[in-house]
Amino acid sequence: MKKSLVSLSFLLCLILQGGFFNFFAINGVTPNLILCLTFILVFSYDSTFIIGSALVTSFIMDICFQNYVGISSFALFIVILCIIKMKETINRDYKLGLIIISFVNSVIYIAVSSFFEFLVGYRYNLIYWIEIQGIFIVYNTVVMFVVYLIFSKKILKYREDRYLVCKK
Repeated sequence: MKKSLVSLSFLLCLILQGGFFNFFAINGVTPNLILCLTFILVFSYDSTFIIGSALVTSFIMDICFQNYVGISSFALFIVILCIIKMKETINRDYKLGLIIISFVNSVIYIAVSSFFEFLVGYRYNLIYWIEIQGIFIVYNTVVMFVVYLIFSKKILKYREDRYLVCKK
């Protein structure tokens, strides 16, 4: 995937996350578009530029929209490591597997970021936190799957093997 397209995609996600996407909030919760795009790109392509762009964009999002800088960037880094490990064993044609992986990655992201927010002193009402995170995880999973279906149209499967190759 071209570097300019990757950069433009992450910039667009950053802008949409901070402004326009708030109109689609469910109970005050919006999906993390950077997490969704990172899942799709890291799962579909092998590129360190994608990983670097995701982490830089996440860090900028931390600076602009979060209470603490670096927590969601670190959580995204952990998710990226998990995606790299998972994509070695998962068949990309299996849609239910992708839904499960996106669900697991959303849970990992929430667990890591919430743990570090708790360590730095951010306190939650437990019932409210469970409700909000449940909505966030389901909303993220749905958005990740829809975005994957959109991006997968650019991927062609060859009959000789089960691996995916990007169209040129």
